[in-house]
Amino acid sequence: MKEKVAIVVTYNRRDLLIECVNALLNQTEQVDIMVIDNASTDGTEGALQGYRDQKHVQYINTGKNLGGAGGFNFGIRKAYEQGYKYFWIMDDDTIPAENALQEFSNAEKKLAEIEWGFLASLVMWNDKEVCVMNYPVQHDEWCKQAYFMKDYFQLRAQVSYRAILEEMS
Repeated sequence: MKEKVAIVVTYNRRDLLIECVNALLNQTEQVDIMVIDNASTDGTEGALQGYRDQKHVQYINTGKNLGGAGGFNFGIRKAYEQGYKYFWIMDDDTIPAENALQEFSNAEKKLAEIEWGFLASLVMWNDKEVCVMNYPVQHDEWCKQAYFMKDYFQLRAQVSYRAILEEMS
């Protein structure tokens, strides 16, 4: 089974996507990268050509704009079919710190005895202020038990666990 894949959904934001892919390639922990392109018309495919020659970077064009949620659904399904255990999902404007995946791995180890569905990181603006709109609030209606780790949770980039996807389907 393959371990981890970063699924990046994009649509006509080539320059941000390149910045995101470079940040993923510079992680302290290696991760495969799957770019899900919602039929961009800005030269995204060509801009990624040099990256696609690397064995850890995939480019998949959906053929039409599925929207953000549709792109994530498409990408998670592809990654699941390819046998990945963990799915790190993000938009093309997410620029993860170089130790972000390592921090997710550290959090996963701390939670080893807890059945968890997803982990998420803190979102910060360029000025290092917390992006409050992406800070989750626990609601009893959608989770029986939540283990919130303030430094790891946000809704823009998250890691999902394959076992939870299997349980939900």
